[in-house]
Amino acid sequence: MRTFAVDVDSVLLDITGPMVRHFQSRYPEHEVYREMVQHWSIETSYGVSKEEVDEMWGHIFAEPSPSEEGAEEFIHRLKGDGWRVVAVTARIPKFQPALIRDVKRFALDDLIFTHDKETELRKLAPEGFIDDKIQHCHEAARAGVPRVFLLDQPWNYSMDLHVPYERVLSHYEVRLG
Repeated sequence: MRTFAVDVDSVLLDITGPMVRHFQSRYPEHEVYREMVQHWSIETSYGVSKEEVDEMWGHIFAEPSPSEEGAEEFIHRLKGDGWRVVAVTARIPKFQPALIRDVKRFALDDLIFTHDKETELRKLAPEGFIDDKIQHCHEAARAGVPRVFLLDQPWNYSMDLHVPYERVLSHYEVRLG
């Protein structure tokens, strides 16, 4: 059976939308929007302290995270086409129970928590992988994954892909043979 690997945060689950809503309610006097997240330093993107970010994650993950647009249909399509779908995520242990709760709707074949995606992807040997973080795409390529997709998100808009990754604007654009 062919295997396709997926990241979870900002690929399957929309964590940016709840984050923006949290900061909008907390700081109504400031303009806060999704495109402000230009890199993975939330502190820098929104001008808040690490403590405020930690509090925000706790608040966000207390409630179920919504799916990214098209994510459920994407996983359903893959599984319907006979793919084994495995999530490979770097979510920190403190918030892993929330992720386990939230990904049940996708009926994934497996869920791997790691801070070393390259090693896990090498062991898994998927035919494809999708992530929103360019560093994880580099790891997938080094692990020998033949098709690597970068899901367009505000924090990777400015990344010029001089590498063989396929930038996709949505899950609908991921086409596998």
